[in-house]
Amino acid sequence: MIRLSMTLRRLIKIASIHYLEAAIEKSEMDKGSRYELRFRCQKLEFIATGGTYQRKQDGTKLDAFLGVAVPSFICQDTEFLASSKKWSFKSQVFQAMNFCTSDQLRLFEEETNGFTSVCSKIISLVIDGALTMKEIDKLESKMTDFQYYKSIGLNEVPSKDVVLDQIDKIKKKNISIRFSKPKLLIIDIIFSRRINVSNRDLLLLYNEIIYPKIKNNNLHDLSINIKFD
Repeated sequence: MIRLSMTLRRLIKIASIHYLEAAIEKSEMDKGSRYELRFRCQKLEFIATGGTYQRKQDGTKLDAFLGVAVPSFICQDTEFLASSKKWSFKSQVFQAMNFCTSDQLRLFEEETNGFTSVCSKIISLVIDGALTMKEIDKLESKMTDFQYYKSIGLNEVPSKDVVLDQIDKIKKKNISIRFSKPKLLIIDIIFSRRINVSNRDLLLLYNEIIYPKIKNNNLHDLSINIKFD
């Protein structure tokens, strides 16, 4: 049984089922590969973010996956794809069990402080075309609240010039402070007042900060909420 998004459920109601295609496909990434369950309806594509399946060792019991990566062994399972009956779609029961992925563009609502929160907010604003100087000011204030400057070797709230000079020294390894590239990028975007962020920078932020957080959230939710005994 596959848990589908409500968006896909509405789409299926509108579109003819004959136009809906489903396939498990291998997706190559910089750090490896994974299998994804994809649904296509004309020019739209959706990726399943969770579902249940029969265990490989014991076909009488169910297991679950949460996130875009499906277990590789089920790629050969012809019974994996569910029918189009109502029970095969997103269930309030699963939602009540917290069996759902976090909204990647709304992590800042779950975590109000920290680099992950700021990163999520930046990506959300850029996608919405709403990254303005006013929003930059809000992000700077947010950064100051969790004392980001201490992580780059500064003890007091610094000026923008001091911050930019410090991260430049870190990049050039002129000082012995180890700091991740995506976090340096976040600081640079905010204190350089950059409202135009490239796709390359957005991908770096997503791959190195957002994706690992979502993956950890999914594993955590599976471990404490989903039991099929």
